[in-house]
Amino acid sequence: MQNVGHDVLEKQFKYSRTDFEPFISHIRFPRYRNLESDFRIDFSHPITALVGENGTNKSSILRALYGAPSDNSPGTFWFSTSLDPIEEDGKAPNCFIYGYLNKTAGKTVEVLKTRLKYDKTDAGKNPDYWEPSRPIIKYGMSRPPKLNPGEKIPEGRSKTRWNVISKPVKLLDFRTELSAYDKFFYHGDFSKTETLRTKQDFIRHKSHHLFHAIESKSESYIYYGRDKIEDKLNRELNPEEIDCVSYVLGRSYEKIELIGHTFFKNVGKTVRLTHSDIRYSEAFAGSGEFAAVMLVVGILDAKPKSLILLDEPEVSLHPGAQERLMHFLETQVTEKKHQVVLSTHSPAIIRNLPSSAIKTLTLDSTSGKVVLVSQSLSPDDAFFYIGEPSSNKITVVVEDRLAKEIVERALKASGPHTKKYEIKFIPGGAETLWSTYIPIFAAADRSDILFLLDGDKKKPALRPSINIPESENEKLGDEIKKLTGCAINFKTDGNKKTGGDKNQLFKMQRSFIDWTSKYVDFLPMLTAEEFVINNSASLTSTNKAIDPKETFREFAKNRLDRKPHETIKSDEIFTIQCIELASINISHCDFETIRSRIERMNGPPKK
Repeated sequence: MQNVGHDVLEKQFKYSRTDFEPFISHIRFPRYRNLESDFRIDFSHPITALVGENGTNKSSILRALYGAPSDNSPGTFWFSTSLDPIEEDGKAPNCFIYGYLNKTAGKTVEVLKTRLKYDKTDAGKNPDYWEPSRPIIKYGMSRPPKLNPGEKIPEGRSKTRWNVISKPVKLLDFRTELSAYDKFFYHGDFSKTETLRTKQDFIRHKSHHLFHAIESKSESYIYYGRDKIEDKLNRELNPEEIDCVSYVLGRSYEKIELIGHTFFKNVGKTVRLTHSDIRYSEAFAGSGEFAAVMLVVGILDAKPKSLILLDEPEVSLHPGAQERLMHFLETQVTEKKHQVVLSTHSPAIIRNLPSSAIKTLTLDSTSGKVVLVSQSLSPDDAFFYIGEPSSNKITVVVEDRLAKEIVERALKASGPHTKKYEIKFIPGGAETLWSTYIPIFAAADRSDILFLLDGDKKKPALRPSINIPESENEKLGDEIKKLTGCAINFKTDGNKKTGGDKNQLFKMQRSFIDWTSKYVDFLPMLTAEEFVINNSASLTSTNKAIDPKETFREFAKNRLDRKPHETIKSDEIFTIQCIELASINISHCDFETIRSRIERMNGPPKK
């Protein structure tokens, strides 16, 4: 199988975007399940990964996408019951809006799909029916241009709305994709008879007929007057399918056979694999082999330019197979111009995706709603955000990689127990940390993370919230902005036009003030570069009036014997910075201040 690589796909999408049309450019949710109001995802890469903890509605978003094209409906999967009723108040029904390039209009248009209110007097009506609706202005939508009397309706629209996107859809849920054997042996009902006393007896008896059905390659097998083969599925995989399965699993298969049947009571599928003269079914194979076969067959069967939705495709696959699976997907998307959206908990699945393809979801502990962290997040940051890299560790976050080196050097004098700390830097500066990361860690009341910002960002500390009288609630936002240097968006319930739930807002702001006083602090130096310049013997004679970054650029050029007109890479400058940092005595008072601040995260010393 040819591996085209993620770089090829990224360039192809950037320079030949029209080849992927029709393509869903974004989806947003005025009201849908437990997503925050106006939750939005932009699709800026052919493969998009939804990353998040359990309960962040990843599967629900996939099923909304399933319901976007043509006559598809989310009601196929999400429907109201007495146990789990879907509440509708009549004013704001569950709905979603998606955009795509309408070729006739020559622009991106939006389509609204709404769950209709159930009227019990209308006996034949589906209580979970979704249909396209006219644009709603309060949702930020615009109506198609008004037609003149007698004017012919242009293609791509009706009188009042744009047409839904026309795109084949394939949804594969790997948590529920069980083989016929697993369905019966682990989950199926069984009643003893005189001759079949155990499930094993039952499987042995039925496998005799299953064997003959597979060998026959017939589309029908009659047993006690009933056809046991479902959907006429009984075939050998073709060479391309076998090649792709072999690639994903890292094993060379000579033959793979697939049959859909009811021999084990429930409708299910059986796969028989042959390699190295060994032949076996899924009863003796690992569940990963069955999952890989079904995934490969499902994706290769998809029509060109399909919308392919994969729910946790990593299930039952080891990390190596997961990475090869993504290479397989990239190749298929490159060749057939698919749009793929998948949900995952796996670092291996997203490791090579561009940041714009990774959408990280989290649950806001204050509002109880699912929020999107960012439209673009690196793989490391995505899993850092949901806690993956910092398990059983205290995480210290700084602004850049030189600050990270300074903190790590400061901790070296603390001894072996420093392994319990993980030092990370997140690019973007203090404003990115304040506006994107700190608010959500504060809302989650995380006690295992410390932000150490550069000293030049330090502002006077705010009073503890207990000392701020209720009469000053309206000024809390302004006080927070003085501390952070930017406006913090606290998401509250209620109507945005009226400012939302004020009591909830004030509570969130007070919690933010108290949390940041504990878990946001500042390095004892203005900037990392300035600290090294001021304390390295090699740099003591440099002109302190010059910008520290420019000072290091010129110093690195001299150390590396570069001519004035020659360029120097940032990695080279960073290497020189680390060399000079290593020359600073580890007992420096700033290092001691950093160590002391971090070790306070461990709480008071035990007596």
